[in-house]
Amino acid sequence: MSGSLPERASIICTGLLGTPNWATLKVDGLAIVGTSNGHVYHFRLFIYNSASNFSICLDCNPSYDPQDSDRAVVTIGYKKYMYTDSRNAPGKFPKSTGPFNTKLKASQNVETILKLLFNNLERDKYRLDGGLGCRHWCATILGDLEQRSYVANDSTERFEAWEESKKSELGVGIFMMPRQKGAFYQ
Repeated sequence: MSGSLPERASIICTGLLGTPNWATLKVDGLAIVGTSNGHVYHFRLFIYNSASNFSICLDCNPSYDPQDSDRAVVTIGYKKYMYTDSRNAPGKFPKSTGPFNTKLKASQNVETILKLLFNNLERDKYRLDGGLGCRHWCATILGDLEQRSYVANDSTERFEAWEESKKSELGVGIFMMPRQKGAFYQ
């Protein structure tokens, strides 16, 4: 893997992260967005640069490994937008939840955040619950960044309020509550 991220099957880098300069890219915000897969919302976390309009997308999915299909694989990819609006998502319900947005307290190198999440906290070591739990994974990342003062101290609380508002707006059949939770492992 590029830079100094761990070499684990549970981390896949795509796009610009294969080039030497990915680590020095600066980001100043974070968004969590759910997009329709036709049945439920799949959530991804984006750390972005608002001035340059790019992001690093952290996408937690089941591995579909026959030995452990709920073991997560996190794809880390460079995007030429801040976060997705999923215009092409399937399904009859809204294509996107719209973003939960928060700013970083100070601009950070991408490498600083990724090393915290994957080298130190090993947030790729996650097992979904029947393929569900991506929103909980994103919320955990937000909580990690809040605990270490990268985002405002009320970010997790604001995310939970956003979840409640989305449940009311979209309905619990579409926006599942309580949040489905996977589990982290060592």
